[in-house]
Amino acid sequence: MSTDAAPRALRSYPEFDKSLPAPTRPISFVCVRFCDDFLHNLATSPAVHDPMNQLIVIDNTANLSFDTLSAAMCAGLKQARHDLVAFVHEDVVLRPGWQARFQASLTALEQHDPDWACLGAVGWRPGIAGAQGHWSDPGQARPRNHFASAQPFFEVERLDEQLLVIDRRRGILPDPALPSIHNIGRDMVWAGQARGLVSYALDAATIHKYAGPDGALIQTRQDSPKIRDRRTRRYQADKDCSDSYLAWKYGDPPHSTDPRSALDAAQNAHLDRPVILLGRGGGGTRLVSLAAQDCGAFLGSDLNKSGDSLEMVGAVYRSVHRTFRYRDAWSRGVIVRDLASAATHMLQAAGWPALWGFKLPECALILPHLANAFPRALYVHLDRDPRSTILRRPHMSALTDNQIGRTCLRAAYAASGRPPALAASDSDLVRMAITTRHQLGLIETFQPTVPEARWHRIGFEDLISDPARAVAGLGAFLDAPPTGGSLRQAVEPARAAAPDTAFDPADVAAALAFLNQPAGQSS
Repeated sequence: MSTDAAPRALRSYPEFDKSLPAPTRPISFVCVRFCDDFLHNLATSPAVHDPMNQLIVIDNTANLSFDTLSAAMCAGLKQARHDLVAFVHEDVVLRPGWQARFQASLTALEQHDPDWACLGAVGWRPGIAGAQGHWSDPGQARPRNHFASAQPFFEVERLDEQLLVIDRRRGILPDPALPSIHNIGRDMVWAGQARGLVSYALDAATIHKYAGPDGALIQTRQDSPKIRDRRTRRYQADKDCSDSYLAWKYGDPPHSTDPRSALDAAQNAHLDRPVILLGRGGGGTRLVSLAAQDCGAFLGSDLNKSGDSLEMVGAVYRSVHRTFRYRDAWSRGVIVRDLASAATHMLQAAGWPALWGFKLPECALILPHLANAFPRALYVHLDRDPRSTILRRPHMSALTDNQIGRTCLRAAYAASGRPPALAASDSDLVRMAITTRHQLGLIETFQPTVPEARWHRIGFEDLISDPARAVAGLGAFLDAPPTGGSLRQAVEPARAAAPDTAFDPADVAAALAFLNQPAGQSS
């Protein structure tokens, strides 16, 4: 019997009726460009290059130029010349004949409802599970088509963001404060409903995620980096910010619940006093996590290999986004109760351990919010020479390939006076230098606001040279004599002393220049 895997089915794509009349209604296409997906998808579509139409490309490479996708879309809308405006994702292809099919479907719709609110190719119909429309995506080999030939439109309660069409004269516009890339198609439909207008999916088939940023065809969901990213905690935290904002905007009351109201006085007092472990990500914070555990501190029931408290990840990541990117009043206003709620769930699940805390490097970015959420917290700072910190593999918060990194980079570059868009082309070392300086600066600014009795510094070099002494000092600070030996077993002096990768000398010089320059200056 052959053990060869079955061949993968290749995708087929929608075709259009070539006998349809030529389109006459011009469209302004607005595309927010995030990466090179644009070159191999939307840029290959004949409709966007038709002289009758207009193509507006807003550069938001790696999400470094705008806080939200809606804000970038609004920037494009300002340049539109035509009343019909189509917001199209960069990874969508509109095949030859698309505009003729779109106009034929629109003409049929406007005989039924000339005052429609928003249109798309794919949407969710009231009372029907799953997306409906006419489109191809990597989820299935063959295109899906839910339209009846006699009626090329149907009413929807939500539209997929791959294609959103408006008549700008009606004023149904993206909300620039809506966090992240999510829920735009839901928000615009609901905004229309509030004015008594209906939104529709039209029979105007799209190809979604035709090719990747390198031009390779996307045949299955696994071929798409964007789809694979949806499984990460970073993606989910970013989406959570959008979901909760939208729920608040349309009056969902559970998002105003304060978790402390369900706790008794002793539990609230205990919640007030965690041990918060601080340090630059990639700078050895795993070791301070082990030191705290050697002293009996409970850091969560779910720790990764770096000693990060995964039960706090969602709330901390959301708080980072809400501090530096999603800065509307409501989003900022929920940070403290979100942090307190995550900690409450962690403690309740573990039976309220006596000495507790958490470690996530991104805590350095939200220290004032942590102080408000946990007013009697103890802080343990692993202090390391920043030059040795940056000469290692880059930390997540210095990379453009994830949501947290893009938010941290945007904040750090803005604080340094360097245009955030340059983070897309700067070297890993330069990004590490700028984000390290930013995060350490936030710790230095925060420290004087904490009483000395609640702040403990551990020098990284001291911890490496004498781990037993470092743990004993931490135990004295926590009033918890050490009983474990995990730190001593984990310390590797040779590894700590040498960079774990080789760097170009010019990159090193540039990174050190950024690391050492005064705040607010930029090379």
